[in-house]
Amino acid sequence: MISERSRLRKALATSEERLRATLSELNAARREISDATVIKDRFLASLVHELRVPLTPMLLTAQILEEDFSLSPEQRQHVTTIRRNVELESRLVSDLLDLARISHGKLELMIAEIEVDRKLREALAGFDAQIREKKLAVVLRLQAADHRVCADPLRLQQVFWNLFHNAIKFTPTDGRIMVRSEIRSEDAGSRRLFVEVADTGIGIEPDVLPFIFHPFEQGSRDMTLKFGGLGLGLAVSKSLVEAHGGTLTAWSEGRGQGSIFTLELPLAAPTLGSV
Repeated sequence: MISERSRLRKALATSEERLRATLSELNAARREISDATVIKDRFLASLVHELRVPLTPMLLTAQILEEDFSLSPEQRQHVTTIRRNVELESRLVSDLLDLARISHGKLELMIAEIEVDRKLREALAGFDAQIREKKLAVVLRLQAADHRVCADPLRLQQVFWNLFHNAIKFTPTDGRIMVRSEIRSEDAGSRRLFVEVADTGIGIEPDVLPFIFHPFEQGSRDMTLKFGGLGLGLAVSKSLVEAHGGTLTAWSEGRGQGSIFTLELPLAAPTLGSV
């Protein structure tokens, strides 16, 4: 009996020693991860700053040259192309910065009551040239009688811009994009606004769909090479929508079957005299 107890004590002491060693290794690994995260965040902040510095004067110069009627139509078209690409690069930089803010819980929202239909039209108007170039048919079915929400106007515009940009980018020439809004009631006291952006584009593969809102997710390498980008817009958009108490989901039947992105937000509280 005594020898058995002695053996158990030794086994317990050995187990405790191994546990302490494992905990020590885990703490060391945690410190390394924390240090790596700090280094990554510092690098990201520095990268964003260095990229922003040259982009601002480039964009201003391109905008000025677009208004220079001494240039030939062909030259002005080239300037317009430059301006669009600089704007895209600027948005990529902003997405990187937003991703860092979101991951650290430092995203700030300036909430106001806004009309979603107006913001949808404003965001879509920014793509007039691209829509004409690709000969896309855009159908608006804004059926929500009440489309007022409490949101940050700039952030909501950013979400709409990303959704329209993706739809136009991945829809081939002569394709179709439909933007629809409606109110759905989950129960007597819960009415929410739904906005759908549907396209007849390349669609999303079933194995990619569950990860479509993950940062840097763009599907296959061929997709990245063909369409470019960093795969940040949807990740940032989803986080922005969720920060407003809403949801953003995606659906596709697969390759060549188009995509549907559905945004859902709580309606603003009804005001006196509203229906």
